[in-house]
Amino acid sequence: MPIKKTYGLIGFILIFILGCAGAPQKSGNFKSHSEDEQKVIIQKIKSNMADYNIIDCRALSVFDPKNDDKTIEVSDTNCRPFIQQTKDDFVEIFEVTGIRSIVGPDDQVFGFITWALQRVYVNAELVDARTMRISLTRKPGGAPGR
Repeated sequence: MPIKKTYGLIGFILIFILGCAGAPQKSGNFKSHSEDEQKVIIQKIKSNMADYNIIDCRALSVFDPKNDDKTIEVSDTNCRPFIQQTKDDFVEIFEVTGIRSIVGPDDQVFGFITWALQRVYVNAELVDARTMRISLTRKPGGAPGR
């Protein structure tokens, strides 16, 4: 291969790699925690439930801190705001299933999530720098909506 073509190919590959690396992140992630870390997070939420917008989707629960500049949306019509009277049952559910952080670019924590892994597929999509959208797809035989 002639030298000019080799340099051209190398240049193209470098530009392609740099272009991909510089692309903004369009999806969020779910960060798992050790059992001890989960206990701390759960205790913090239980002690300060009024500090969170809590969305209950039966097979999925989202905890969006109220006093930050970030928002979590859940794109499922079967979801509803948390009802205070069900607090004890609700807390038991997320203690059993575990809890994960919802993270965006640079590992920014948007909030927390718990879901029944056997019932739904969950995806996090970054809408803009301050908004994360959570979508779920029910698995066959998964939990019905309310």
